[in-house]
Amino acid sequence: LFNQSAGVVTIDGSRVVSNTAAANGGGINNICGVILITNGGLLGNNRANAGGGILNEAAGQVTLDASALVSNTSASSGGGIYNTDSGSAVTLTRGSRADGNAASSMGGGIYNIGSSLILTQASRAQANTASFGGGIMNQAAGQVTVDASLVASNTATFEGGGIYNAGGALAFTHGSQAQANTA
Repeated sequence: LFNQSAGVVTIDGSRVVSNTAAANGGGINNICGVILITNGGLLGNNRANAGGGILNEAAGQVTLDASALVSNTSASSGGGIYNTDSGSAVTLTRGSRADGNAASSMGGGIYNIGSSLILTQASRAQANTASFGGGIMNQAAGQVTVDASLVASNTATFEGGGIYNAGGALAFTHGSQAQANTA
């Protein structure tokens, strides 16, 4: 699914599964658009070079609301989501989950570079794998907020089992937890 130039896409209780992109955004490639995945929406088993599940860039806005991003794969970074560029934002809310995603390089669950990422209202990044930042990789002035949510059981081959923060801002609030992550 390719969304561009202020396009608005809603995925309501539906699935985007088993897609492959030779370049980026295996399930969804969002450039300067708005994506809402809600009511049990599922992005699963998608593959790409970067952003196996979703590539979000150029001030794109992506919200997962009570939905799941599972078993997506990236040959480089952002197994679940690759979120890049100033003004781009990804929010996982109301129990949304990024689980079981994998990246060869950075950000098994989510790769956030110079953008905003929020996990809130019992959302989670769990059982993701990468070389660096198994659950989340945050870089280059990226801002990550984990609010009343969980980062757990993620694995990094080298550093940052749960979260690897390199030059970004990271906040854990309202009883959030990082637990059982391995590097």
